[in-house]
Amino acid sequence: MIYYSIDSRARDKVYFGLVLVSVALASAVPYLTNLVSMKLTAPSAMIIFYWLFPVFERHLWRWPCIHWFAGIPLIEGIWTGTLVRHDDSNTTAQPRAVSLSVTQNWRTMSVILHGTHSKSHAQVIALSITNKNDIVLRYIYLAKDNSGVNPTNLYGEGTAELTFKRESTTETLSGVYYSSKLRKGFLSLTKATAS
Repeated sequence: MIYYSIDSRARDKVYFGLVLVSVALASAVPYLTNLVSMKLTAPSAMIIFYWLFPVFERHLWRWPCIHWFAGIPLIEGIWTGTLVRHDDSNTTAQPRAVSLSVTQNWRTMSVILHGTHSKSHAQVIALSITNKNDIVLRYIYLAKDNSGVNPTNLYGEGTAELTFKRESTTETLSGVYYSSKLRKGFLSLTKATAS
């Protein structure tokens, strides 16, 4: 998993909210210990933030009411669909079945594309979320051959730009990719399962 960037200040308000919750909890602990007649030293707001932040990042931000406040779309899951490749002569090849595995936390993400003969891992990831109707996943990837056959699909690198859409119960990712192997094409994916 690598850290991904976003094009808004959505994370700033979450940090501020977590600090406020930490201060409120630190202030409430002495009153709670008086109610149960126990003498405990209240943890500082910084210690509470230290405990609260990892729980928020991995789990709490996914809860619907908190997810709305956090402002970052949850695109984690297994996506299946097709890749249509165009080579440098601009001829269209037959669609190939592919799957995209996305693992996501609030600040980190992993994007892996599995093809018939290759597998690519995202090295740099960015989410464009300023326009809620036009959410875009962009990433730079490294691809390697996994067929074991004489090098039919050599090592390469490239970029992809996929638009995220949600319509009733269906979520899709679709867009273009470019490769250093002088290839380009179109990816069309539908969310199969949540990861």
